[in-house]
Amino acid sequence: MMILQLLINGVALLRNGLYKLNIISKQSFDVPVVSIGNIAMGGTGKTPMVVWLCQELISSNIRPCIITRGYKRKSSDMIIVGQNEKNNYIVDDLGDEPFDLLKKLPGVSMVVHKNKSEAIKTATDVLDIDVIILDDGFQSLYINRDINIALLNHKNKNMLNREPYHGLKRADVIVFNDGINLSNFKSFINQKIGGRKILQLTMRKKPFINQKNKLNAPLLAVSGIANSNSFYSSLVDQKINVVKHLQYKDHHNYSKKDMNKIYQFVEENKCKGIITTSKDYYKLKKLNTKNIKIYRLDIYFVPLKDDIVAGNELINKIKNIL
Repeated sequence: MMILQLLINGVALLRNGLYKLNIISKQSFDVPVVSIGNIAMGGTGKTPMVVWLCQELISSNIRPCIITRGYKRKSSDMIIVGQNEKNNYIVDDLGDEPFDLLKKLPGVSMVVHKNKSEAIKTATDVLDIDVIILDDGFQSLYINRDINIALLNHKNKNMLNREPYHGLKRADVIVFNDGINLSNFKSFINQKIGGRKILQLTMRKKPFINQKNKLNAPLLAVSGIANSNSFYSSLVDQKINVVKHLQYKDHHNYSKKDMNKIYQFVEENKCKGIITTSKDYYKLKKLNTKNIKIYRLDIYFVPLKDDIVAGNELINKIKNIL
């Protein structure tokens, strides 16, 4: 893994340097762009951060539009969802993350397309919006960002990263998404950014499980996300009786064969159903011909009590650029 990380770092340094020297140009847009991303390969909580930020903006009468790629979706067309627009899209059309976002943020505007700059241009041309929320945009250096938000988890030190830690110097805001044992990790990050003054915000996870009052029976856990260990840890914290945990690759598109395997495990282990992530829930639900119980773990973010002021400062930063 060390050799692979060195190769990734080398490519990232070359690419970042070309943009820094303006050898490769950046695109600017008429609407402010707020990017939410990370340096890890995944599993830092971008989706709950997008949800929290959009909810805060909407409560301040600011109209956000989410730009997202829709990774591993089965459609390649650009999909435009206007504010408060009814739509009949299914998870295969949008991809698991955009579909989950629309369920959590009913009425929000969204453009789903692999070309982010084209998506932003379309959003500014056809939608009535105030600000772009660029999902997974920290490495999208070809787009000028007005505010660059980078998410971190203290477990990132054990994961592959998309670029070296000093890439965080590009961030305007660093969000730590886990309030446990962070002092050493924060010191490590502050060393990497060389004392640059960057707004820092710590979020705590707020888990929610549908029909949790009924979960007093053994369940099979199923997940297809980047950080399945975090999902399992949340279940343990919530005292869910997990008999076995089936893990698949991130953004896994489940098949009938996968579902039959799940049915078999449920039956063999006398489970009363399965529990899964919000990203996986809708993909599994459409394949559930036997109508076994499927419970969903949703993760929301709220600022730590000591960081509420920092959270308000972030919202004010966005208001100031509008």
